[in-house]
Amino acid sequence: MARIRPDNAQVDYTLACAHARDGKKKAAIEALQGAVKKGFTDAAAIETDPDFASLRGEEAFRKIVDGLRK
Repeated sequence: MARIRPDNAQVDYTLACAHARDGKKKAAIEALQGAVKKGFTDAAAIETDPDFASLRGEEAFRKIVDGLRK
């Protein structure tokens, strides 16, 4: 999907969810950053998505959410 729609923020968001569920924190953060760079702006969705439970204590995760809230 990422090859077909490389500029689609939702693709990166979904990839971030998958990585987070698999315990791949670094890859999840990178994909989430990519989603934001491509236009994903829903901080509330990121904060409440159960897929990101493993990331909530990570500083990089908080930076992403806080950056969207500004």
